[in-house]
Amino acid sequence: MSKLLSQVMSAATTTPYIRQIDNHYHAAMIAENTHDLVDYQRALLRLQVESTAANVGMMREIALRQNAANDLLGEIREETSAVREAIEHLDDAKERGLTRIAARLIKQQEILLEIAEVLRKPYETQALEIRNQADKWLKSGMRHTGREREDDYTDTMRLLREVTKNPIGNQDCVTWFQIGWLLWKHKASIAAAEQSFYRAARLSEERGDLYHVLSVRHQSHMQYLQGRHQDAYVTIQKILRESRDPETLYDGARYAAKTGRTEEAIGLLDICIDVNPVTHVSMFTEEDFR
Repeated sequence: MSKLLSQVMSAATTTPYIRQIDNHYHAAMIAENTHDLVDYQRALLRLQVESTAANVGMMREIALRQNAANDLLGEIREETSAVREAIEHLDDAKERGLTRIAARLIKQQEILLEIAEVLRKPYETQALEIRNQADKWLKSGMRHTGREREDDYTDTMRLLREVTKNPIGNQDCVTWFQIGWLLWKHKASIAAAEQSFYRAARLSEERGDLYHVLSVRHQSHMQYLQGRHQDAYVTIQKILRESRDPETLYDGARYAAKTGRTEEAIGLLDICIDVNPVTHVSMFTEEDFR
């Protein structure tokens, strides 16, 4: 497992799946170069596929023990075969696709930093120092594990809350996005995180920048995690129209599938595969598409 993946996955929420959105912001904030990100993407894909293969294997054993119907066993065999094929494809000509993903994440990191820097300019000196300290402890926590990470994130949240007491800071979409991210990852407060991501999305809507895209994606994911699939579907539409962003397309397909819009989900996945061919591998790990 790559060092970057180890740092990111140690903070992952406890879920029966491994999804890109769970780790996207974390990886984008602390990745140092495209080589690290290629290793990260390769290891993440393999974890996704191997996890699915294990789940399918257990399903097959249960079905055999219970003398399940032949058609169910047939479906499981087909899925097992598809997963094995996906694993084999990881060793084929995927490097160029992974390199493109890595380059795009590095570019996103640059854009996110530029946005944050522009938004800092109106701050007063004391408020700016608090904001900078919050950034420092957030990135420190992203690189640590265990108690150090918990303490770093606690300090980050305290500082970010202090930032929002400032009139300029209270209008800072980056601050509210990071509060939402910590409420999700550090506090497991999904409903509260949704509200923070909503505020970040509203504050960044006029600019329509990358933080706006991330805020809407995360707001819809929080709704999904609460079982509000229709709300998640409606929310993602704000950034899905005309989108060529593979992560947004993929999330849109998932919410379409969960709300019974099968043809729409297939159409979005087709576009997503054109933009990011590696999608056809991760699709096999997504239970919502089954």
